[in-house]
Amino acid sequence: MNRTADAARNGLRVAFVSYQRRWTGAALSLLGLLDGLPAHGVVPHVVIQANSPIVPSIAARNIPLAQFRLRRWMEPRAGALWPAQALGRMASNVASLPRLIRQLRAWHIDVIVTNTSIVPVGGFAAAVLGRPHVWIVREFGLADSGSHHDFGRGFFDFWFRRATRVIVVSEAVRAAVLGDLPRDRVDVIHNGVAFASDFPKLLQRARAERRDPHRFAFLLAGRIQPSKGQETAIRALARLKTAFPEARLEIVGGGEAWHVEQCKTLVNELELRDRVTFHGHVADPWPHFVHADAVLMCSASEAMGRVTAEAMAAARPLIGHATGGTPELVRHGRTGLLYSGGDEALAASMRCVLEQPEWSRQLGEEAWRDASQRFTIERYAERVARSLRDALAGQNGQGRP
Repeated sequence: MNRTADAARNGLRVAFVSYQRRWTGAALSLLGLLDGLPAHGVVPHVVIQANSPIVPSIAARNIPLAQFRLRRWMEPRAGALWPAQALGRMASNVASLPRLIRQLRAWHIDVIVTNTSIVPVGGFAAAVLGRPHVWIVREFGLADSGSHHDFGRGFFDFWFRRATRVIVVSEAVRAAVLGDLPRDRVDVIHNGVAFASDFPKLLQRARAERRDPHRFAFLLAGRIQPSKGQETAIRALARLKTAFPEARLEIVGGGEAWHVEQCKTLVNELELRDRVTFHGHVADPWPHFVHADAVLMCSASEAMGRVTAEAMAAARPLIGHATGGTPELVRHGRTGLLYSGGDEALAASMRCVLEQPEWSRQLGEEAWRDASQRFTIERYAERVARSLRDALAGQNGQGRP
């Protein structure tokens, strides 16, 4: 019996190779897949780097789990030691390969999925084992994290061309990262952020938050780092502080201490101490979404923007930068607003919702309707499961290449 028939009978055994050194949208999206895929006949297993903070969450789901010393193959270039560091990272990945291959064989894996473009070892293992390999690309790389390919773009492209299929989280990522990879091997699949049964509850919570006429809260959620635009949001709020004394900015997320302090210093310089609140990392962001009146996405290079989809699911209008994957999620003037430029352009969009709070509420409700159709975990898992089965069928010569 070939693997396609066996998977149809006993379930498709899939190993997700993931690299998560902190809680991110990619980590949450992986957990959503682990929850949603079993309903589609997929039996997930996880390979992850040792001591990842998401290990307890995976273990709590009773999913087969193995921890390895995985290393990235793209990092910011810093100093003269960078070439030696790149070689060291690759040597570590190669050294882990025999044990990884033994683990995948023991699990009788049908398809290997690398859950990020920043680690290569899943692709290496698939090549040795002759298993189909699916790459999920959740990032731009250089544009969003400042990371360069350790051994050049050509080496990176070579391994991507070997993949049986590639899943990308937005058309923007497909265009920027995959280049001339044939489109019939690429699936654009937006992340799911909540189960369908959660959406009515989120709407109910959003409606229960009665608007305070003396307070209008903008939320910016995500890791505090230069590319996420916290400083842009702070400067935009400063432009509005005289005309709109009720406007507040809530910043949710952790980050490097130096950048958090830099943002707090800017708040003090602009005399916004009573207008801006830093909440740090939170385990459950949903209360912050429903407590806000509007949500900001200031990153100019957001691959998809899980925060954007979460804001829409919480029935909140999203004001986002009109680049990256954000325009694929937000319909300007229908479910939110898109802006181009810096803090002045952002402030102009913020002014629109401040001046028209009822219209802002209507944007949020339309955003919720859109999200309830597009960003459920069920839809996400069903589409990923279909792509995984296509990969297996293609490897066996029964489907697309």
